[in-house]
Amino acid sequence: MSIDQAIANLQGVKRNLKKVVGNEMTNYALDNIKRQRDANGMPLRRRKPGTPRDARRLILVDTGEGRRTIAAVPTATGVELQAAEHMVAHNQGATIRGNFRVRAHTRRRKGRSEQVTAHSRQVNITLPQRQFFGKSAALTGRINERISKQIINALT
Repeated sequence: MSIDQAIANLQGVKRNLKKVVGNEMTNYALDNIKRQRDANGMPLRRRKPGTPRDARRLILVDTGEGRRTIAAVPTATGVELQAAEHMVAHNQGATIRGNFRVRAHTRRRKGRSEQVTAHSRQVNITLPQRQFFGKSAALTGRINERISKQIINALT
């Protein structure tokens, strides 16, 4: 390989660097959700004992919609990981207070239908911080390893 070819290959690596880093960040966040670990590798905080709904379900997964919203977006200075608003609230922790309107609907209970009239509900919810993405030594190591492989492949 000539020096000109090596330089051209390295420039190609530089052009794709944000995409490579973004993919690694996205995969790291999705791996953490699947393994139920936080950004530093520690287990995510469990649900409260006696939670009736889906006690065996993964911590941050209900329908999978939140996982599908995690994406890396290149910025002028680097790459930023974005997700749906509720996933960011889980990642950072949040307290949600206020009155929410409930529309009129039909509820099915014990084999029969019941009409529910429109009403408002006072809500006070605290989401504990379950940080599945953010800066960490493990993520930095994965990114550095991936970049090293890209450079070695460009030079061989």
